[in-house]
Amino acid sequence: MPFLLYYGGLHGNTFIEELKKKGVIIDFLGGGVFILQSPKGVSDDRYYILDKLSSLPKTSLKKIKLSYVPKSELLDDQNFLIRSLARMQSFEKELEELLLLQKESIIESLHTVFQPIVDLKKGSLYGFEALCRGKISISYLVDFAKPLLETIDWICREDAIRKKKESGIPPDIKLFLNFFPDSLQDVDKASHRLFELLDKYGVAPHEIVVEITEYSGFDMEQLKKAVKRWRSLGIQIALDDVGRGEDSLFRFLEITPDIVKIDMVFIRDIHKNKVKKDITRYLINLSHANNMLVVVEGIEQEEELRVVKELDADLVQGWLIGKPTSEPQKYLQEDFAAKLKRWLS
Repeated sequence: MPFLLYYGGLHGNTFIEELKKKGVIIDFLGGGVFILQSPKGVSDDRYYILDKLSSLPKTSLKKIKLSYVPKSELLDDQNFLIRSLARMQSFEKELEELLLLQKESIIESLHTVFQPIVDLKKGSLYGFEALCRGKISISYLVDFAKPLLETIDWICREDAIRKKKESGIPPDIKLFLNFFPDSLQDVDKASHRLFELLDKYGVAPHEIVVEITEYSGFDMEQLKKAVKRWRSLGIQIALDDVGRGEDSLFRFLEITPDIVKIDMVFIRDIHKNKVKKDITRYLINLSHANNMLVVVEGIEQEEELRVVKELDADLVQGWLIGKPTSEPQKYLQEDFAAKLKRWLS
């Protein structure tokens, strides 16, 4: 089941070669149009090709048009081929259409994994971030499946709260729950729904950290209303990706969170980059001056951990510390103090 693809930009050969490297089988049809097919044995041809395309630069994706062909033999029909060429659409539209068609199977595949967040100063487990997983990457859904996003967001949130209770995670271990703008269009409704879930599964508000992500899409007055209410009831507020984006510091000042999560773009190879180190130092000092805890995300190397320790970060998260898992119980017995001592020595 192939796609027809038209590339309208410069360096088309480079684009096609990059796509070939990712495993897509490509034949030239003519007039700048190519036939894309997946390798044998792929169960979902349509998603396979769209997934490979999505890993290419967005600037290139803006220059393509696509048309899905249900069966390869249909390309031998001249009339069908002409109609397929006429109905070519953008990559974004094609992916959005696929996601809507697969709505039920996407929702059925959703599940939560937990990534540990460790107190760098005490050497103990501080909490878990609940991360949503499924057959299709959540980043695709955020970008291309807006009609589904609120439903997906709440399904994942309920699954995380339920699993916290069922997994025996103690009340003093925080659960970080992500909120996208779509889930907070009606603050009163969202608050009622959140506390309804906490009551349903016997999880107290003080066990929860609401993590605001993609916050450029929020109505700021509505967001501040929600933050004020949740904080008064014992929930802590975290801001994700601080430092990334032109308005992130403005949001930082407007919301005054309890916890700040520094974007991993500043942490990757921080031990090799003085500018990253200086920016991270500034964000940590600014947060501490306002009585906020700092989580440093994306720790993958011992050298990165040593630098953020030196810069006085409070909490750390990343693959070095612990990978996301569907069985968070294993981290409850982890001797993080011993691990940190070994990594920092």
